[in-house]
Amino acid sequence: MGNQLPKTIMTDQDHAISKAIGEVFPDSCHRLRLWHISRNAPSHLGNLNGNVNFHALFHKCMQGYESKIEFEKTWDKNDKLSLSSRLFMVE
Repeated sequence: MGNQLPKTIMTDQDHAISKAIGEVFPDSCHRLRLWHISRNAPSHLGNLNGNVNFHALFHKCMQGYESKIEFEKTWDKNDKLSLSSRLFMVE
């Protein structure tokens, strides 16, 4: 890596790894892999698993945008549905 620290590190939702990244690479950005988020989200959504409107917004937020502004506009729709506080709770 040319003697440079990583800018972004992508992992699963392991708490020990997240903590270690923060301590060892404090200036790196830790991101969760899309596959892990998609796989784990249903266990946090309860009755929203059957909500077609929610799933359309969630899928669009996960894969449908190339800019932060576009993402945030759709995410605001999730806020109106009072969903975002439940989406990424980590056990």
